[in-house]
Amino acid sequence: MLIFLAKAAVAGCLVAIVNLIAQRNPGVAGLIVAFPTVTLLSVLFLVIDRAPLSTIDELFVGILIGLVAGIAFVAIVIAGLRSTASLPFAMILGGAGWLLVTVFLQRLGIGR
Repeated sequence: MLIFLAKAAVAGCLVAIVNLIAQRNPGVAGLIVAFPTVTLLSVLFLVIDRAPLSTIDELFVGILIGLVAGIAFVAIVIAGLRSTASLPFAMILGGAGWLLVTVFLQRLGIGR
């Protein structure tokens, strides 16, 4: 349980730090968010937990699907905001796009 709390504290601190940076320089915060920090932490924690390589492989396949779907999400949100849509509406549309891309990629057999 202590290890879980340590993992949660590290992840929470990263989110808080990025939020502070975003208040002063959103572009830099965006670059930090795009950096695979969560990926690196997840792999590190799996290695510490002695997870088999097959688990780490599955993680990376899921990350690949998430990256493609994430690009769709971000592109749709940007397009929505630039077309004067409200932030909540743009986020909902982006989420729908993310979901559609994710389902499409999984139906293609990616991630199995």
